[in-house]
Amino acid sequence: MVIAYKTTRYRCPYCDKSGANKKRMQEHANDCIKDENTKACATCSADQSFWLRSDSGSLTRENGCAKGAREYGKTLVKRCPHWQAKGE
Repeated sequence: MVIAYKTTRYRCPYCDKSGANKKRMQEHANDCIKDENTKACATCSADQSFWLRSDSGSLTRENGCAKGAREYGKTLVKRCPHWQAKGE
């Protein structure tokens, strides 16, 4: 016979990632790239994305920075001095 049980999950208020470990989820939320306070590429008006077609014909999405803070295809930047909110 199966047993029913309840579990608690914690969700990031910025990106909706969830997990069962409260401490890990709080650490994630404190540094989430979707939080404007983190000043990461994901919330910056200079973040650009475009599609590249490889020699084989497949498409790859690449992101980069219009202000030069990040090269295209490289890891995003957090706490960027060039960050500007979208819509500004």
